[in-house]
Amino acid sequence: AQARGNASAWAVHKLTRIQSNDQLNWYVAKALSNLRTEALTFDAPPALPACDNPSDDVTLLEDESGRVGVRASLSCRAMVVVSDTFYPGWQAWIDSKSAPIYEVNGAMRGVEVPAGSHLVTMRYRPRSVYLGAVLTLCGMLGACILARSKY
Repeated sequence: AQARGNASAWAVHKLTRIQSNDQLNWYVAKALSNLRTEALTFDAPPALPACDNPSDDVTLLEDESGRVGVRASLSCRAMVVVSDTFYPGWQAWIDSKSAPIYEVNGAMRGVEVPAGSHLVTMRYRPRSVYLGAVLTLCGMLGACILARSKY
């Protein structure tokens, strides 16, 4: 599948922890961070190894509502950043293995990816939707039981 949305993806080899939105704005306003080579995060970032002259190839394969696919060929372990909005409920997999998602650059999603060629998949699967479905089914089952018991 080809990407059809407006997202883009790239790899960064430098992560900087920031403490506040004011600090994020300061970094961006002063152009102290090139967000294509460095990612800013509120979380404790994973330690990335120094990577001299990285030769990365990051390709957005799929950008659908609720699903993003990226092919990443990395010379060193890196953070693959997707320019879509970070929001709770997104889950990530690297080659079908679950991986944590980091909020980077104040609003984007990032996944730590090892060196080599990998498929990164992100899906929007909020737990609230599944909880709502279970509660709806329970309510429908309860209504059926009540309706049968009256007749």
